[in-house]
Amino acid sequence: MISNKYEKIVFGIMIAMAMGLIIFLNMDHSLHKMHFEEDKIRIKIDSIYKGY
Repeated sequence: MISNKYEKIVFGIMIAMAMGLIIFLNMDHSLHKMHFEEDKIRIKIDSIYKGY
């Protein structure tokens, strides 16, 4: 499989970018919904940082 540490990092970035692109393409481009999604993501990030 993937042996090199840097290959794993690049592979992870590629997956993250692909998922971000899928979310972006599937997202309704109304401003209200975009702000709502952004707030949900911020809440998740805040809870992750507080968990540490």
